[in-house]
Amino acid sequence: AQYIQPFTHNVVGILWASKADYATFFGANPEFIYGIQMIPFTPATRLLLAADWVKEAWCPDGSSCTGGMKPAAEGANGNGWAQFLYTALSVVDRNTALAKVGSCTPDDGNTLTNALHWIATSGQQLAS
Repeated sequence: AQYIQPFTHNVVGILWASKADYATFFGANPEFIYGIQMIPFTPATRLLLAADWVKEAWCPDGSSCTGGMKPAAEGANGNGWAQFLYTALSVVDRNTALAKVGSCTPDDGNTLTNALHWIATSGQQLAS
């Protein structure tokens, strides 16, 4: 095995030679750990955000998802990191992403215009 301890999260914040951490160099908030993997949102970001991964990481059924993107976005209280997570959600649920992203304060590295454009051109409608 590459790593001694099993990794139980959906995303790695820091990958070392012999371990993986669910953290970043600037904080351990889940929204930081997910968000830093996605920014900046450009057309190429669509290649990184596989729908299966976003759906699993978002945990729409709510099952044992303390470290998932949905609780991270909700816990971020509409800050710029929440905007990144809702933008990523658009890969599987454009309607919710559009409803949520406008109430977030944009991060210094992003704008509401960019987030809305990315959602509109890269996101998917939730199947009804």
